[in-house]
Amino acid sequence: MLKYLILILIIFLGVQSAKCQNRDTVVMYYNNSRFNPAKQVSTLDSADYFRIIYPPNPTATDSLYNVKEYYTNGKIKFIGNLERQGSVDYPSSVYLLKGSCISFYPTGKKRSSVSYTNGKKLGFEYFFKTDGHLGYVVNWVENSVYNNNTKLYWECYDENGDQICNNGEGKWIIFTKDYSHILLEGQIKKGCMNGEWQGNSMQSDSIKYICNYNKGVLVSAYGYDKNGISYPFKIEKEVAKYKWGTMFDFVETLRHHLALPEDASGPKMNIDTMHIVIVIGKDGHLTQLDLLGNVSLELKMALKLAAAKCNDWIPSKYFGIPFPTQIVLPLEIKRGYSGNMYFQSMLVKTEMLNSQQDIDFNAPN
Repeated sequence: MLKYLILILIIFLGVQSAKCQNRDTVVMYYNNSRFNPAKQVSTLDSADYFRIIYPPNPTATDSLYNVKEYYTNGKIKFIGNLERQGSVDYPSSVYLLKGSCISFYPTGKKRSSVSYTNGKKLGFEYFFKTDGHLGYVVNWVENSVYNNNTKLYWECYDENGDQICNNGEGKWIIFTKDYSHILLEGQIKKGCMNGEWQGNSMQSDSIKYICNYNKGVLVSAYGYDKNGISYPFKIEKEVAKYKWGTMFDFVETLRHHLALPEDASGPKMNIDTMHIVIVIGKDGHLTQLDLLGNVSLELKMALKLAAAKCNDWIPSKYFGIPFPTQIVLPLEIKRGYSGNMYFQSMLVKTEMLNSQQDIDFNAPN
């Protein structure tokens, strides 16, 4: 079962850059996200870890900002440094990682280490297993053409600690984060994925997939469902999408077709605070719709009639295999200004369902 929490936010007329304060220590709190970058939150109680950015030492010549991250159990998560790019007086200066950076497991053992130059990884990056032994090494080579440096697969060690890849030649195994199961394995040639790689999703009916590479370039990829039927894919996970636009477009179209019934006092019902639950089938059609909370049968029927007029979706896919998807979304789009920027946003919760899984229309808002 795959879950996504997506905050849809479109901002017009400008983008603000993240800033570090010049002299003050900065503390920020973050929540981990399985499929998206970590989300910043407001309090430690709602965080999985927190970041502290210390001001540069006034006597130092490099003017680096020391960065430390901690798990909520107090153990260190990350140690590194930031360097300001651009003028000190420019309020939207960019801060990039520089020098040695080390990450740690919640147990306190080292997880990885690498060095940064101009915000890009450069040189050897070491990854350690949860037991402290070396798992694999990649080599970041400078590349001036692309936005990031080139990653070469350099050394790899199997479950028993035996080296199976050396100097970019041999076999490679990609494990789960805790190194308990194999996700993907194949051959490495001159530091690049090459030939056939076989994978296992470790979830959702144990989907298996095969990827074919030529000098690091993906040539073809197929996912296989529990019946052995193959599906081509290019992206591992694709969330269900409204065929004629964004989620904003779907809500606006749904409201356009909605003929609101009158409530007991006469005026039409107010739906701005309501949330709907829809299920998108494997064929891309909206198969079920309901409203959260206690609402009238008349309103539910009106919504279903409106939804029948905007019933074209692209289903969620996992390794190319279509899955039914449950989506919880509001019937109101928030719009407004933040400074000189106009925005529209809404919080959408998406859950890719197993074929046999029951649908929960009582999901929380």
